[in-house]
Amino acid sequence: MITASHNPSEYNGYKVYAAYGGQLGPEESLSVMACIQKLDPFKDVKRIGYREGVAKGIIHEIGEEIDQLYYERIVALCGAESADDLKVVYTPLHGTGLRTVENVFPAAGIKNLSIVEEQRTPDGLFPTVNSPNPEDPGAMKMAIALAGRLGAQLAIGTDPDADRMGAAERRQDGTYVILTGNQIGCILINYLLEKRRSSGMLRSSDYIIKSFVSTDMADAIARHYSVTSYTVMTGFRFISELITKNEKTDAEFIFGFEESYGFLAGTFALDKDGVLAALLLCKAAQYYRNQSQSLLEVMEKLYEAHGYYLEGVKNIAFTGLDGMHKMRDIMTKLRKKPIRVVGDLAVQCIEDYLSRISTAADGKVLDIQLPAANAVKLILERSAWICVRPSGTEPKIKIYYAVREAKRKAAENQLKNIANSFEQMI
Repeated sequence: MITASHNPSEYNGYKVYAAYGGQLGPEESLSVMACIQKLDPFKDVKRIGYREGVAKGIIHEIGEEIDQLYYERIVALCGAESADDLKVVYTPLHGTGLRTVENVFPAAGIKNLSIVEEQRTPDGLFPTVNSPNPEDPGAMKMAIALAGRLGAQLAIGTDPDADRMGAAERRQDGTYVILTGNQIGCILINYLLEKRRSSGMLRSSDYIIKSFVSTDMADAIARHYSVTSYTVMTGFRFISELITKNEKTDAEFIFGFEESYGFLAGTFALDKDGVLAALLLCKAAQYYRNQSQSLLEVMEKLYEAHGYYLEGVKNIAFTGLDGMHKMRDIMTKLRKKPIRVVGDLAVQCIEDYLSRISTAADGKVLDIQLPAANAVKLILERSAWICVRPSGTEPKIKIYYAVREAKRKAAENQLKNIANSFEQMI
């Protein structure tokens, strides 16, 4: 799939999918890269006309019947109950999501839908935004402005290849709050498990999946409903691989997510799906609206029940070859000179996913087999942690912070303290 995904237009590239529908895993990706590196881009790249490719069976056209099957599966999963009083604003951010949204939202009962006209048309230059990423508040400005004018409860955006989804909800004072990827994930997990329990369908073998840099609140919600929570490495392909592996058992996949606005329910598609997530969020909003609750109020109740799990992400961008060297230097120093204290919290354990070794504060190597990845995670006191890893799609390092406290103010202060302290250190 040729795409810029959620990145600026200069990072246009492509994704490669495996036969089961998820993105290629690390081993398969390395095999493809090895083949590419053997080729001379000027001599060895073969070209063929589109019609000739179709005639030879090298190119297979996918027809409308596949789209219709997909629409039917989404509506069947999310439900078709009418939600006429729910006002929603949607933007495809110059991408591909609009056609699907306009087909499935009305069929699923979400008919009071308005589109951001300036961002309706597909355009690979993304002219109205600096970055077409719904994780970026700037990308959601037009949708939130239109929602404010219309009095809509939700403003929703999907990135250009429609696999990531971000949203903002209207407060009683008319202002909008952008939900984080972790908050959306927790709200949807709670919604899906609550509905399954109320219908008598919930089983202990049901399971959710999250990435290792996503909120630990997801685990707490899973425990509350007595279902299993799995943690995998960053990259939705790892969620897809686990779903495929578990198909051999009677365990049922309920929901998977990454904090970077990637969500999936159901198994008819095996990559994160922004349109499906958008529809699910609308359904959750309507479900809780019928109980006189907003999504923000539901989130607050989850905090009160499980603790204030707050998270933050810092992106440090690098450019050019010199930037790549700086990124390597930062990761090398974290491994060679372990940090012992961050703010006023002691480091209890350091997880190095490159060496796959977990080391306690006293230097003892723990008997934990870590998966392989270029990441370092510091496990701190009081259920806090910090993780540092290079981005998989852009030349930048990402720093993830997570804390848990009984009160919101304490959590906010702790999050600020460890972020300030750590960034000064590196």
